[in-house]
Amino acid sequence: MREDVFDSGHRVDFGVGASLVVSRPNKLRSERLGHLVEQNFYYDGKTLTLYNASREVYATVPAPGTVEEMLDFARESLGVEQPVADLVYRNAFPLLMQDVTLAMVVDKEVIAGTKCTHLLFSRPGVDFQVWVADGGPPLPYKYIVTDTSTAALLAIIATMSDWNVAPVVTDSQFTFVPPRGAKAISFLPVGASSASDR
Repeated sequence: MREDVFDSGHRVDFGVGASLVVSRPNKLRSERLGHLVEQNFYYDGKTLTLYNASREVYATVPAPGTVEEMLDFARESLGVEQPVADLVYRNAFPLLMQDVTLAMVVDKEVIAGTKCTHLLFSRPGVDFQVWVADGGPPLPYKYIVTDTSTAALLAIIATMSDWNVAPVVTDSQFTFVPPRGAKAISFLPVGASSASDR
């Protein structure tokens, strides 16, 4: 879920459903569907493709050779963010802890039927909270990132479930095959707006 503030000052929440499959070191697939986004994301270690089924368009570019390099490339060069990308990096912990000025245990809570420890962290401009499973693998079940650099305090809230840490996957799951009628387009440069945004 993503929060936004209208010009009138009213705060609204936009929900997005997402699924994510990662096969290290160099494969990732995600699907996002919500009021503001419809995006199927394919990375096969060589190319990165975004596909919008309702508009029947897709864009493909050459991509770096690892998941981490691809995530950086997608964000910095294409302006494309993955769901909870902070938690997808192999070295997520040192990245999350960079410049942290506060770290604390808040409480115990049950998220999606799993008992979790609620943790709060703060660094300049950002507060983030993560709920980590107490038993078994220390998987995150909820993640909130709050932008503290503005008075609006907008947040992104993600609740995670249906974890599978040993999925059976095939290379074909990460390779995009254009459906009949789908049209190839180009990625817009970062900072550019589409005609529908004007």
